[in-house]
Amino acid sequence: MKKEIRVIDIDWVNDVKELTQNNNHTDARLLIAKLLDSKAYIKFYSAIKSIQDFYGYKPYHLSQLCNDMEKPFMRYIKNNVENYDDFYNAL
Repeated sequence: MKKEIRVIDIDWVNDVKELTQNNNHTDARLLIAKLLDSKAYIKFYSAIKSIQDFYGYKPYHLSQLCNDMEKPFMRYIKNNVENYDDFYNAL
């Protein structure tokens, strides 16, 4: 069975860009995970958001964890979204 590569509407790309410009990087990644219906990444970024909300900021070790997850998440987007470059530039 061939995997469906999706094109995500430019309005969603703009929403991601706006979140990133407002320093809401976790929310931007959570939105992408939801758009791609990735249960694993939704769970991951929701947990990150919960911890951030608890502290009121992103603790150093949490930032390190997010950095470790960045490459696999970008690869996931690239493998599932035709207009990957639009998202990459928005982030």
